[in-house]
Order: sequence, then C-alpha cells, then structure tokens
Amino acid sequence: MKTWMLAGLLALALPAAARAVEIYGDGGDVVTYVATPRYHYHYHAIEPVIVDTHRVDVSVDVRPPADPPDPFDDLGLVEIGAGYGGFYMPSLREPLLDAPRAHLALILDPVSVNLDVSVARRLEWGTFDPERGCCLLDRGPCGSGDLVQTSLGFAWRWNRRGHLHPTAGAALEMASLSPDAGDASFAFTAAASAGLIFEYPLPDGALEAGLDATGHVRLVAQEAYPLADPLYLTFGGYVGFRF
Repeated sequence: MKTWMLAGLLALALPAAARAVEIYGDGGDVVTYVATPRYHYHYHAIEPVIVDTHRVDVSVDVRPPADPPDPFDDLGLVEIGAGYGGFYMPSLREPLLDAPRAHLALILDPVSVNLDVSVARRLEWGTFDPERGCCLLDRGPCGSGDLVQTSLGFAWRWNRRGHLHPTAGAALEMASLSPDAGDASFAFTAAASAGLIFEYPLPDGALEAGLDATGHVRLVAQEAYPLADPLYLTFGGYVGFRF
C-alpha cells in the first residue's frame, strides 16, 4: 500500500519535469503517467491598415473600326500617255491614215482638261489624173505633206470609283499642214468626242488605257489651206500613267 502511495506522490510531483513517467511497483506492474501538454499563445498588435477610396471618372471613347482605304481616293492629278489612231478624211486620195498621238491631262475628278497632239503623215490631196500624170487643177491643187493636229479641251468621266469610265468631251483644235512643197497653212476646228477609259489603281498612281472617237468640224481656215473636208473623223487609243 505504501508503494502505491509513493508512486502517486511522485506522479504529482514530477509532471512538469517530463512528458511521461513510468513507475514500477513490487509486483512488476508498470504505471505510466502522461503529463498534460501546455500551449503558449502569443499576441501581437497589428497596426490598422488605412484604406482610402477615391472616385475616378473614366471616359471611354468607343470608335467603330476604320473602313479600309479606298484605292480611288488619291490617284493623282496628272495623266501622261501615248497612243495610236487614225484620220478619216474623205477628200484625200487615201482617206484613211494612221496617226500616232501624245496625251497629257489634268484630272480634277470627274472632269479632265486634255491636251492631245496627233500627227498624220504623207497626206495626199487634190484630184490626180493617172492617165495624164498630172493634177486636175480645176478640182483644186494637188499636193502632199504632214498634218499636225493639236487639241485642247475637257471631258467628263462617269463612274469615278470604278475601273471603267465612260467619257464625253469637247475641244478646240488647230490643224497645221506642212506640205512637201510650198508654205505651211492652218485651220481651226471644233471637236466632240466620246470614249471609254480603263483605270487601275496602283500604290503611287493609276494605270490608264483609253479608246475614243472624235468628230471635227472646220470653223475657219487660211486661203492656202488645201484640205477641203468640212467634217472629218479621228479615232484611236492610248495608254498612260496617272500620278
């Protein structure tokens, strides 16, 4: 009995010194005493966090996506080109003649101001009698030479934002005749034209190609001007570049 009492006192006296204590009695029994665990709590003062609230007015500008650039917006003002065509003048011995041409234009869409120069070479006029081998002077003098026609006018272009432009225009012209023999002479004519222009935009301008037909009416001429046609036709085409 004394042994168990001693064991109890030791169990009460040594709980702080060890977590577990084993006590052996006389009979070989083992008594295990488990100490109660201790928990330590530490408290730290935390500075309060100051939160400031600000109101910000944000303006959001929502814009629709920009339209792709129009290739016909900026094609340039100047057009230069060259081409080939023909003259039809019934009073000539050979009424149909070929004629190269040069073309220059100032384009203020949809109107263009045009300067064209055409050259018809080896014209032959007057009535020639092959049997006699001479000119029939009673029907006018005979001769041959070159005709340079300079035209200044304007034209209207339809379908501005398309590739094909129907055109119509008018012009005043000077026809200068240089005969193989004798002095040069000239006449003034008025013209009306119609045509079609193909236009293909490029990064720095546009490629141009045109076809047209023009009627010419003689207004006034020098007495020495030998061509008798009061009305004649020209036609042709050109290619050029607009920049």
